[in-house]
Amino acid sequence: MSSIRVLLVDDQEIIRQGLATILKYAPGIEVVGQAGNGNEAVAQARALRPDVVLMDPKMPQLGGIPREEEVLHLLVEGLSNKEIGDRLHLTEGTVKNYVSTIIGKLQANDRTHAVVTALRHGLVEL
Repeated sequence: MSSIRVLLVDDQEIIRQGLATILKYAPGIEVVGQAGNGNEAVAQARALRPDVVLMDPKMPQLGGIPREEEVLHLLVEGLSNKEIGDRLHLTEGTVKNYVSTIIGKLQANDRTHAVVTALRHGLVEL
């Protein structure tokens, strides 16, 4: 059985170190990387392709952005909140929160408008 590959993201190094220490002793979990801000998280996630990103959503430089990008890509594919949740291992309520955040950041009226806006601005591709 392969390990679950985890990327730790938090702007507080002591938190990252503490989580890494705890997870080191968890069977079936491997910490593959750490990042101190959202920009680093995006780069690490692209390079390391972790199974899970354990991230503080309220931190400097793109807090929560990688997960929002994943949700946005799945919105473009036409998936429902439930389908997105199943794919990303999130509750439907968490997905709704991400969708609301995306709609707000894109200054869209609804999820369809958010998808159109994202496509027009080159944030995602079909």
